[in-house]
Amino acid sequence: MTRYDYPAGPKDASSFRRRDNAASREIDGKRMAAFDTCITDMDRRHDISLYSNIRDRDLKREGIFIAEGRYLASRLLSSGLEILSVLCAGRMAAEFNELTRGRCPVHVAGEAEMESLAGFPFHRGVMAAAPRPAFTTIDAFLAGNPGCRNLVVCPRLSQDENLGSVIRSSAALGADAVAIGPRSCDPLSRKALRASMGAAFSLPIVMMEEEPGAIALLKRHGFTVYGASTGNASVPLDSARPAGKRAVVFGNEAEGLPVETASLCDETIHIPMHNNTDSLNVAVAAGIILHFLFAGRDHGKPPGLHTPG
Repeated sequence: MTRYDYPAGPKDASSFRRRDNAASREIDGKRMAAFDTCITDMDRRHDISLYSNIRDRDLKREGIFIAEGRYLASRLLSSGLEILSVLCAGRMAAEFNELTRGRCPVHVAGEAEMESLAGFPFHRGVMAAAPRPAFTTIDAFLAGNPGCRNLVVCPRLSQDENLGSVIRSSAALGADAVAIGPRSCDPLSRKALRASMGAAFSLPIVMMEEEPGAIALLKRHGFTVYGASTGNASVPLDSARPAGKRAVVFGNEAEGLPVETASLCDETIHIPMHNNTDSLNVAVAAGIILHFLFAGRDHGKPPGLHTPG
């Protein structure tokens, strides 16, 4: 197994050094181990700089994403997606060597080294890097999955944590896919992945065009389209009659569902609220609405329903 060292000071790719465990030796923090050489022109699978200063980098533009912590890294490794490498502390080396089964390199570093490399206090012990998958389009997904009956549509969500939470609830409550629009935030960002608890690794994420075209497409495929809206024309959630195939459209966090989008939906629905409350966080609202429309006890049992305990 290969271990990577890097000096104190600037944490860019040029500062990293490689050494073999057998040749390493204890020296003071201001000097490097013997036989260290700069990493240059390495395959990304063997490039430890993948994990450097991840807060300050545009990982999407680089074509990768990073799963942080035991749970997310484990879910990524079990998803079937391509993996570039794993970086972990020594206490997790055996576990992740077993999980990877030779599919990718497992780089091992000290906990303080990992924190310095990441560029922020990192205490989860493991990270895994993967190339970003290409998301299919909603029309291709529907054409290839005629049995799809539950869709969540998020054309304009702007906060990563909200999108991640909606994806997590969608997976838990029986959605077949989540559609995101060109103005949506990134479902594979670090914040979104943490909020989704890795649900984006298994629940299909599909790309949609602007709302008019996407909603028309859904209707052609036999979906009843519900818009989540507090507008005057919306009906209480418990008055809605779930159709055989249903798609739910959620609006932006700040502006809600645009009037023009609501007008395209078959029905707009809202959650009755008390104490002069006029709205809920979109992720909270999604959980309530999807439970009623997708997973309610009178509407059939979603595939893969699991009761904890």
